[in-house]
Amino acid sequence: MGAGPSCLALSAGSRPGKGARAVYAAVGGEARRAYAGIVFAPDPMVIACQEQLPFNSLEGFAAYNARLRRPRQTLSDKADSSIYGMCELLPPAPRPEFLTPVSGDIPTMVV
Repeated sequence: MGAGPSCLALSAGSRPGKGARAVYAAVGGEARRAYAGIVFAPDPMVIACQEQLPFNSLEGFAAYNARLRRPRQTLSDKADSSIYGMCELLPPAPRPEFLTPVSGDIPTMVV
């Protein structure tokens, strides 16, 4: 199977053509439908608000987006930054020694 012209253009780092944008739109629509039931479910939000957001900020999010090479990649600013407002409803409840490294005789990786 060969790569079509749009794929070749994307892999070469050039600007995506109309065909590539159509593919991205179709894939994005399918992904939104597939994950719609879990994206704003409370369980993943509790984990994100407790474990990820305390180490990040809306300012850091904006600074990262400002460094992106292609300005079109920041189109999701409004959707992505909404998590910071949602986390106000789930205040962090730090657990003692939560970030303390664990060591033992048996090499283990917890993901």
